[in-house]
Amino acid sequence: MVVAPIGAATQLVVDYDYDYDCDRDHNRDRDHNHNRDHNYNQSPQRNCTPPPIHCQSPADTPLSHTMTTTRRQIRTHVQDNAGIHFNELVRESEFAPGQVQYHIRQLLAADELVRSEFYGRTHYYPPEYDEWERATLALFRRETARTIVVHLIEHEPATPGAVADTLGIARSTLEYHLDRLVEQGVVEKSYDERNRVTLRLANAEGTGRLLSTVEPTVPDRLVDRFTRLVDGLLDESGER
Repeated sequence: MVVAPIGAATQLVVDYDYDYDCDRDHNRDRDHNHNRDHNYNQSPQRNCTPPPIHCQSPADTPLSHTMTTTRRQIRTHVQDNAGIHFNELVRESEFAPGQVQYHIRQLLAADELVRSEFYGRTHYYPPEYDEWERATLALFRRETARTIVVHLIEHEPATPGAVADTLGIARSTLEYHLDRLVEQGVVEKSYDERNRVTLRLANAEGTGRLLSTVEPTVPDRLVDRFTRLVDGLLDESGER
């Protein structure tokens, strides 16, 4: 009987006089411990190779199926909410942060999603969006910036003071978000001869298309805006 060394898992091995057989073939003056180690390594009785394990294809296992379903749900949620940031994704899903992070990494590695950082946050997108669209959607994920743009869709041109008063926000808060919207080419500022500022959308059509992925009521508001423009043109032509 041989006892495994301390620190390894204790194992008792029955040896039918194998030590005696090996000792006859070796010099008895050699260290007994060497013979014992040699016998332990060479004895066919001590072959501890585990039997082969039947392996299923990962696609056939319940765990793999669950992981695939989870990943598909996360990908679909990002596709439906382009520009969503990580904390928002965790809040809106039923999965733990570690699960979301793991599957996001796999989707990024497979080029099924794209990651971009804007204004201190990491956002996720389907791969079909370009750089301008990704940055704009990141802004629209902030409620105040989104509200400003929605207001301009309905009421442009507008002065900063009128926008701040209507939305009930501080002028400093408005300017903070306007700076980013102007920088991104979403809003334009123009100045008259008295240096008074007027706000307009730089690209109403493109902005409305992107904003509709975040704010479901935007398409209806764009229709209302178009109707008002047409009505205004008709009124002008009637006056002439």
